This record gives sequence, structure tokens and C-alpha cells, in this order.
Amino acid sequence: LVANADIAMYQAKASGRNGWHIYSPEEQDRERTHERVYWNEKVKEALSTDSLGVAFQPIQNIEEGKLSHFEALLRVSDEEGRPLPTFKFIQSAEASGLIQEVDLRIVDKVLAYKQELERRGIAAVFAINLSGISFRNPNLYDEISQKLKHFGVNPQEIIFEITETSAVEDAVTTAEKMRDIKKLGCKFALDDFGVGFSSLYHIKQLPIDLVKIDGSFIRHLASEAEDRALVKAVVEVSKVFGLTTVAEFVENQEILDILRELGVDYAQGYHISKPEPFDSIWGAAISKDGAASAD
Repeated sequence: LVANADIAMYQAKASGRNGWHIYSPEEQDRERTHERVYWNEKVKEALSTDSLGVAFQPIQNIEEGKLSHFEALLRVSDEEGRPLPTFKFIQSAEASGLIQEVDLRIVDKVLAYKQELERRGIAAVFAINLSGISFRNPNLYDEISQKLKHFGVNPQEIIFEITETSAVEDAVTTAEKMRDIKKLGCKFALDDFGVGFSSLYHIKQLPIDLVKIDGSFIRHLASEAEDRALVKAVVEVSKVFGLTTVAEFVENQEILDILRELGVDYAQGYHISKPEPFDSIWGAAISKDGAASAD
């Protein structure tokens, strides 16, 4: 009801001052249709112009206090270079089925960056997100295998992340494809862990290497005993299965200290670092290496 009232309010404002407007369901349908068309066009445009961007968010080894690996995050912009909401972009890409192409384009970009670093002797482990819809692609294994061979990078330093809810849509098929891809040397992380159904069951059934604890259980660790108990349980179960744990949305030192006490292996969030473009992280090292080679 409130959402419908908002639609009527904005329509009244658009008509000028001291006006009024009566909401109709048809208007909401038009709004939704317009939004779907808008974002679908943005996805197609980004693919046709190859304008998908990537930012990298560092993930820290909590015990060592050193950076362990980097999650590659999709970034998209409009014609003026202003950032667009990534969530809406991905949502539209999934609804249209274009997410499979988006995922593969991002794999290409990340592997190209990885190749450049390896050529210069710079070590870096990258985590790349794959939509659950991409696992419906019968050629997913072949696509990833070919890309790894094309770029010639170390597959053991590539982690693919899949959300828990996506992984269980067709758990049997997804698990089979994950096992095939792991044979190439890659690893898998189960993202947003804890928000899906029968979470602990998935730890046993899916061929994963890392468990990423959903940020909703991390944000209030300092004040919520229930969240601390849940995180501790995830850590203990993960250790039984030989899995490492990553905490998302780590926003301050207090949370990081609690995670260390609970035995969580890795931390990711703005307290560690915000996502950064490739050049902001490695540009100086590459330039220095290039200058040394020229000398």
C-alpha cells in the first residue's frame, strides 16, 4: 500500500504543484515494465561495447594480518561514466539469461589481469563470482577449461564463488559441474553462507574449499551473542570438513578481533579495504617492473 502511494505521489509531483493523482495497478505494471526494459538494454549495451568493469576487494588472512586473495567484483557505468547499481544490473542479466555471457566476460577480464601479473612475477589469487544460472550452461566446463589454457595462468590461484541459494537450485547438477571444474585445479567458495535452507547440509554435499559467512551474521557480532554462537558453529563444522572460513562485511577492528577469537580464517570488508581498480592496486608495481626492464 505504501509503495503504491509513493507511485501516486511521484506522479502527482510530476504533474505540477497542488495536484493530485490516483494510483492504478496499470501504472505499477508500466513502471516495472519500463524498469525491466531499461536494465535489459543496459546489459545488452555493456556486452556489445565490452564495457564491463572489474574492481578488486582484498581479503585478509586474519592470523597473519596479510592479504591473502582478491574478490573480483563487477562494475558498470552509464554513458557519462557514472556508476550504475550492480545489483540491478545482475538481477536483469539473470532474468534475461544474459548472466552466462556476463560471467564469462568477467572470467576473461580477470584471467587477462592474472596473466599480466604472472608475466611480471607478481603473485595474486583471484576469486570470481559465478551465477547459479551459469551452471545451467552445458558448456561451462569447456568454456572455463579453454580460457585457462588460453591465458596460461595457474588454475590453483583461481577461486570461483557461488552463492548458497544458487547452488541448491539444482544441487546435483551444480555439484557435478563444480567437481569437473575443480579437476582443472580451481577452488570453490560457497558465498553468502547461512542464509539458505539446510546450510550445514550443503557443506557436506558441495565440493567447496571455502565458506563465506554472510555479512548479516557479521555486522552485529559485538552486540549479538546469537550471531557469535552461529559463527563459532560454522567455524567448527568447517574445520571438521577441512574448509577455511571467510567473514564478509568486516567494518571495524572490534569485529575483526572477535573473528580472530572465534577462529575465522579470513576477513573481507571496508575495514580491510574497499574494492579498488586493478591499476590502483598493482599499477605502481607494474610500472616499476616495466621501468626496470627498460633499463
